[in-house]
Amino acid sequence: MTMNSEFRIQNSEFLRMIILYGWWLIPALFFIPANVQALTISPLRHTVVIDPGREEEVTMVITNDSSAAISLTPEIDAFQLDPDTGTAIFGARDEAVQWVETEETELSIGPGAARLLAFRIAVPKGAEPGSHYLGLFVGTAPAEGTVGVGSRLGTLLFLHVAGEVHEEVTREDFFASRSWYAQPPIQLSLWLKNNGTIHVVPAGELVLQKGKRVIDRQAVNGLQ
Repeated sequence: MTMNSEFRIQNSEFLRMIILYGWWLIPALFFIPANVQALTISPLRHTVVIDPGREEEVTMVITNDSSAAISLTPEIDAFQLDPDTGTAIFGARDEAVQWVETEETELSIGPGAARLLAFRIAVPKGAEPGSHYLGLFVGTAPAEGTVGVGSRLGTLLFLHVAGEVHEEVTREDFFASRSWYAQPPIQLSLWLKNNGTIHVVPAGELVLQKGKRVIDRQAVNGLQ
């Protein structure tokens, strides 16, 4: 089994892939709104590999598409992946949150303007090799005179601490939802488990055969 960098399975958890004959339905790994209160950001994801004791900087561009100025506060949060849906669940505990900081405590963006926001990542010398999953956000407060919660938007940070790691993915189960099908679509389920210490990206090809005749083949994660 080969690896690439587009599909991710959280360490020591299951991720279910639903395979439909002729097309694919794969749970999204994350969803963060790219437009909150007429704001847009880019990019939506960063992936960095940093050696212990080293630093690196990542940036996001925030554009105010509204006709009024807006004040934003940077936030850093950790997430984990839901093993059943693949969606990001924020509020996780991760020491790496303390490794990321920005010089901006509050920033104001005028109507139609854009700002560059930089985050500095400093990995401690004694950090263990492995993966950390963070969200780099900017948040807004409720409108003055109203009661409610603010909103936030941001980019995902896949932070990998370099070093000797263990990569191992095993197939836990592979089955059809029914014992037989008279016609497509045919739904198959594949359960994989990451037994390693770092995010891995399984890739390959699924081939449906009847005897020696190939009925269909589907690439997994872009493998051609």
